[in-house]
Amino acid sequence: MVIEVENGNPLVAAVLEEIGAWLGIAIVNLVHLFHPDVVILGGELTLFYERLAKSMHQVLVQRMLPEFRSRTQIVVSEMLDPGLIGAGAIALQHVLNKETILEQVP
Repeated sequence: MVIEVENGNPLVAAVLEEIGAWLGIAIVNLVHLFHPDVVILGGELTLFYERLAKSMHQVLVQRMLPEFRSRTQIVVSEMLDPGLIGAGAIALQHVLNKETILEQVP
């Protein structure tokens, strides 16, 4: 997909624009429900953030309540593999707490 984006494939550009709009709708819904101060975008779609950003921001401006729009920051994660880092943190926490799987076996 990266190659198609770099080659300027119009179909891929249209799909990414639509994904950006849907991502904007999802963010608006999450912000209205949970009131976070920061929304962190991660995963493979961040590779195409520049292509998604315009349509996503249009939706955010149109749909998000002004009080949330002014206080909610949206950032793109620079972590290479956040899932792996999170799993490692959980495992490390269990080791430091001296918890093992064997303790749970009757």
